[in-house]
Amino acid sequence: MSLFIPKRLLIKPQSKHSPVASHIVDRTRRHNPNVEVIQLASKDFAYPVNSPREKFLYMKESAIISERTEPFIVTFDSPGNIVESLTTVLNLSWMCANRCEFCYLQTNQTPEHYFYTNLKDAEREIAAS
Repeated sequence: MSLFIPKRLLIKPQSKHSPVASHIVDRTRRHNPNVEVIQLASKDFAYPVNSPREKFLYMKESAIISERTEPFIVTFDSPGNIVESLTTVLNLSWMCANRCEFCYLQTNQTPEHYFYTNLKDAEREIAAS
């Protein structure tokens, strides 16, 4: 798998002045000097395209820089003991950079790539668990 280099970074207001957001922008610019950096006016994001396929393709070339509002650590019970119980996941970002033609995520899930800036909250969750 190759390195994901977005064509555009969408920065939500709550992450506008974050040092982590600045680091992400700087690091992306090292790989793509022409990256478009868009400061969003509100926390809600409106797609500039219409169809589900256009949205999917637009977001496969983009990343949203934001704070995570849900817990970083999530524990899942196994449905019907198919695999081990209590699988725990640490979510530091949300994304899949692939464009697999067969993937149900293209139309059934959000295609957004999220990079989170409130990593201190993740550190607190790890320390408390």
